[in-house]
Amino acid sequence: FPASNTATGQDALKRHHDDSYRNTADGYQALFSNLTGDDNTAIGYQAGLLTKGSNNILIGSKNNGLASESNAIKIG
Repeated sequence: FPASNTATGQDALKRHHDDSYRNTADGYQALFSNLTGDDNTAIGYQAGLLTKGSNNILIGSKNNGLASESNAIKIG
């Protein structure tokens, strides 16, 4: 992935665009819809599936938070 993004897992960062930077997605469909958000970390099955904000840490299966939320830490 360009722009210092890292993705492991099927469809992780699937909808990623070249203008999102420094994201880490680990798990099936982690950060799937992250189009423009930067500096996010999502770990787990569909973690951050709908996240489009920035500076989020999402850990856990289907841990999504709010789609446009930024600066959040969600575990569980």
